Amino acid sequence: MTVYLLVYILSALAFQVFPVSLGTNIKQNTSKAIAIITSLIITQALMFWLGIFIGKRFLHLTVGFESVVVFIGFFLIGMRVFMESFAVRKGERTFNSDNNQSMILASMAQSINTFLAGMMFYFFSFEESLLLGILLISTLIISLIGSFIIYSKQSLAFSSLIYLLGGLGLIISAIYLGFFTEL
Repeated sequence: MTVYLLVYILSALAFQVFPVSLGTNIKQNTSKAIAIITSLIITQALMFWLGIFIGKRFLHLTVGFESVVVFIGFFLIGMRVFMESFAVRKGERTFNSDNNQSMILASMAQSINTFLAGMMFYFFSFEESLLLGILLISTLIISLIGSFIIYSKQSLAFSSLIYLLGGLGLIISAIYLGFFTEL
């Protein structure tokens, strides 16, 4: 059960790229869309790996409190994703894809949750390359889907629903991992 939850958590983290890739329109400007999708994928992977790296350096200090740290970490990430779903629904997009520098900064800002989740993955004994692979494949699929969908009110509602389900799933996963599993 824990393995399925961790795969779901990685997929829910990949949901974050959907609203960013929603406005890229791969049919009109393929090279720009590929550059945006590539920056999203690389940033997600880099921030996840950095989170695992930082987790290995500092989270050994939480011996005896692993379940509490995992619960609080994933719960707060889930709440943040849940609350962002309302901003996505309104069409408030917090990025600008006009130039490369602003796109890189925006993709780093949206991958902060992935960094925090990477820190929480320190507590699970799984191969890092497998976790990164799942995250990369999920991010690629979701960003490609988002780049083919035309930006509209319906697509924003769909994007908000994806965010909402991801946030709720992260909250439920936090409760299960924090209280019903042994780390």
